Amino acid sequence: MTRGLRAALLGCLLSGFLILMANGREWARVAYPDRPRGVTGSSLAGSLTVWGLVALAGVVAVAATRRLGRIPVGGALLASGVTVAALSVRAIREVNVRVLEDTVLRRIPTTPTAVDLTVWPYVAVAAGALLALTGLLVAVRGPRWAALSAKYDAPADRPVTDADLWAAQDRGEDPTA
Repeated sequence: MTRGLRAALLGCLLSGFLILMANGREWARVAYPDRPRGVTGSSLAGSLTVWGLVALAGVVAVAATRRLGRIPVGGALLASGVTVAALSVRAIREVNVRVLEDTVLRRIPTTPTAVDLTVWPYVAVAAGALLALTGLLVAVRGPRWAALSAKYDAPADRPVTDADLWAAQDRGEDPTA
């Protein structure tokens, strides 16, 4: 296995794991006068779970495709990584608006006094960037990497020859069946 292929597989695994971890964690701590509350990544950027699973599926896709088939796989991983990073950056920028919307929708009588971000939205941005770089690596360098062995592929259909018919008859089989 080449270094590039190993790096691509590790990049997909690591970014997928980080995206899924960050999505379920607390992204912001909101201080209300009565008590503090936490806001998770899934409530700020809800579709990150899907993109984390896409990153994990990228491991199988990179390993299973051959040559030119890796170009669209790399493009999909690149697009997924950019989407994760963009969703995370948007959530970081709009966290105050989302917290106020949540306060109004839940009909909490007090307004928040402070909103502090944790490290998890930045982890999601970094994981998205890692996935995008992995996708770029797969699209550019992937066609040169070795593919899975064809050892276990189904044999190709070939025409039956006279030698095959005689060999079947020698084994005691009816070659006309």
